[in-house]
Amino acid sequence: MRSACSRAAPWGGPGTSTGEGASDAAFLCGQRGGAGGGERLGGREPPVRLAGEARAARLQERLSSGRVRVVLGVHGRRDRLLLPRARRAGRGARDRDGRGPRRGGGAPPGPGGVSGDRRGTVRLLHPRLRRRHPRPPEQEPRPFRRGDSGGPRRQPLPLHGLREDPRRRPPRGTEDVPVSASRIVIEGCAIATVDAAGTEYETGHVVIEGNRIVAVGGGPAPEGPETVRHDGRGCLATPGLVNCHHHLYQWATRGMAQEATLFEWLVELYPVWALVDEPIEHAAARAGLAALAGSGCSTSMDHHYVFPRGAGDLLAAEVEAAREIGLRFHPTRGSMDLGKSGGGLPPDSVVEGRDEILVASEAAIDRYHDGSPDAMLRVALAPCSPFSVTRELMAESAELARRRGVRLHTHLAETEDEEAFCLEKFGVRPVEYLEDLGWLGEDVWLAHCVHLDEREVLRFGETGTGVAHCPSSNGRLGAGIAPVAALVGAGAPVGLGVDGAASNEAGTLGPEVRQAMLLARLRGGPRAMTARGALELATMHGARCLGREAEIGSLEPGKLADVALWRIDDLGGAGIEDPVAALVLGPARPVELLLVNGRPVVEGGELRTADEREIARGLAGASGRLKERAEATR
Repeated sequence: MRSACSRAAPWGGPGTSTGEGASDAAFLCGQRGGAGGGERLGGREPPVRLAGEARAARLQERLSSGRVRVVLGVHGRRDRLLLPRARRAGRGARDRDGRGPRRGGGAPPGPGGVSGDRRGTVRLLHPRLRRRHPRPPEQEPRPFRRGDSGGPRRQPLPLHGLREDPRRRPPRGTEDVPVSASRIVIEGCAIATVDAAGTEYETGHVVIEGNRIVAVGGGPAPEGPETVRHDGRGCLATPGLVNCHHHLYQWATRGMAQEATLFEWLVELYPVWALVDEPIEHAAARAGLAALAGSGCSTSMDHHYVFPRGAGDLLAAEVEAAREIGLRFHPTRGSMDLGKSGGGLPPDSVVEGRDEILVASEAAIDRYHDGSPDAMLRVALAPCSPFSVTRELMAESAELARRRGVRLHTHLAETEDEEAFCLEKFGVRPVEYLEDLGWLGEDVWLAHCVHLDEREVLRFGETGTGVAHCPSSNGRLGAGIAPVAALVGAGAPVGLGVDGAASNEAGTLGPEVRQAMLLARLRGGPRAMTARGALELATMHGARCLGREAEIGSLEPGKLADVALWRIDDLGGAGIEDPVAALVLGPARPVELLLVNGRPVVEGGELRTADEREIARGLAGASGRLKERAEATR
């Protein structure tokens, strides 16, 4: 019976020394070398019967050949050198030492007098170290590789599953070496990179290492040690979509105020939102983010501006939900300080004091904002709107955001009612009001912007101010159609947003691409926006709105691995030769594969990071509790 209690330590190969004056036994802790790698050894030979210095010299010479594996600690066995026989049918006769009959011929002896036959690896059993050969010092084992061909039948060592010594450490010098990054290959798919040149491939590949894209191109992927390979045939690869405007808490109040204008809708729902608490927020955020993931969205912001007293930590609840689902997340610390008693629209019960808001805003930055290039979590400041926030809070929020290096967001020019409110209260149109407060610039993106005149559109382009276009929500509330084509033509970044689920019950970003194109054509004719132009809104333009165009929004080497793979060879896409047209003009479809930061969030069309049925049950319970509370307060 052969046993082992340790694995061979790393050894530098033939000619390597363990140091001046090292004992013979220390050499016995070497591993068969790789450089040069002489002939593989095999066959069974008579036991080596050498004594004293001659035996030690012979062992050193054999180890120098790079073909000996040392195994220590077989109790009660004589010292012997066992050479495994070649694999063949039948074992034949054995003598008392387990050796078969001696056969003539074979390869000439190799270095150290060891047979050069191309057979299995030599294993040296060294059971009882004599006093003239003291036991070698403890050696650090090399990492175990399953399938190591060290045994006579190529089985892994140790042979009999003995426990690893818990006192052993990793090999010296490897403690600080990072684990090699996983490699993912998507191959055989059509690719729309959405880069500056509009590069596309009819059939190509995307290669990912860790959380970065390392290669994008046509044809098969370069050879490499990928750990995961995805067959992309029949699919289109695009950047992950970017959602630029949302209110996740509203997933708990879908289907209400169905025929209302924006102001009527708000007046009906403000009292209900005043009853939201932390568990409801978490359930609603999980549902909203799961729906976004299933529609190909890899990055989402959230505009949360309702903070009822005693509701718990609502911002923390949605941050935790984003971590669970696995999306890249840009929550904003929203606010309202202009209640009904001060001439605003919201009830006083849902507004906060200005000093309280500014302290909470800075605390949110301190706690959550990550400015690193591969950040999964960043924070912006987002006072709600001109009709729910004082002039002072708007100005001080902008000053705080720029002092701390974060972005700014708010609603603007969504309806004609808002325009009338600004003219009556401030004496100017909404855009002029914001510009007077320093709220136009490359670090600002604004939701909706439906009612802009030509001068205001040009001003957005000149200042680089971004717009979050929400076509479905604008349609549901009858707000109008934003001048998206004109804004893009002026040079302004225009991303897409699903908006809150109380005004867009679907809550999915993929269909908004088609909606944006259709509304642009309703406003400006069939050439107002192409299918590729609509896809660009949902990817690169969205990344620009969030200040992340250098990291996400296109499939390019060096960018973060946020990738969406869409199946387009199904009934909905079959026969459409242009893959981008199949995606944008065809029916809404779930994403086949969604990688966020190199991690699969959706795979095979199913959410992999959470149980959708459990999320649905949690949302139904939260929504029911909220409606019961609302009924009880009427």
